[in-house]
Amino acid sequence: IGARGAAYIAKALVSNKSLKTLILDNNKIESACAKDFAEALIINSTLTTLSFDENQIESEGAVDIADALIKNRGLTKLNLSNNRIYSTATKNIAEAISVNKTLTTLILSKNSIYSAGAIDIAEALQRNISLTTLDLSDNRINYKGGKAIGQALFLNKTLRKLNLDKQD
Repeated sequence: IGARGAAYIAKALVSNKSLKTLILDNNKIESACAKDFAEALIINSTLTTLSFDENQIESEGAVDIADALIKNRGLTKLNLSNNRIYSTATKNIAEAISVNKTLTTLILSKNSIYSAGAIDIAEALQRNISLTTLDLSDNRINYKGGKAIGQALFLNKTLRKLNLDKQD
């Protein structure tokens, strides 16, 4: 459907009150279109699952979506894997998961958040009370990021599944 088709879907989400799951994997969705979805997420509390696996959301789009998560009260699962997201976006993502109380699954695999991003997310995990599944696999996280996540696990009482596979 590409970015143009996805933009129409994002606009529809503003008023749609029935759609629960939206999977838009591998559709060449870019950061500008992610902004449209972010605006819809602020208003829409019905959508519970949103997947953007293997698109081109990039850090800019991830920041917009993260900022929307601060206000969103419906989304429980978000997949942003394989979207060229770098550690520049993780402060916003961390802020969102610090305050969002409905998101239970966050998939950020196959990006490039590195240890700096993992440290941001680890700090948020210490305060998060809803995430049960976090996938940070294949993100080039080194010892420092692993240490920060390990320390966060001492305080976090909700996380049940953590994927840190393939960190090279």
